Amino acid sequence: MNTSKISLVSLFSENLALRDSARELFEMIESKSEKVTIDFKEIRSLSRSFAHEYLTRKRISSKHIEEIS
Repeated sequence: MNTSKISLVSLFSENLALRDSARELFEMIESKSEKVTIDFKEIRSLSRSFAHEYLTRKRISSKHIEEIS
């Protein structure tokens, strides 16, 4: 199974605050291979809005998503 790795700090910033950022992330995830690794390295904070959107989208995604760091 191919794995794609996504570094959040390189895509957004070290502070994840916007629900729209999580939506954008999942648009990207859906275009990747079936297993995706999300790298939280160097992320300093995330808002409740981002976290809620991320978890909601992860739950309904058909991809195997793993978090590291």
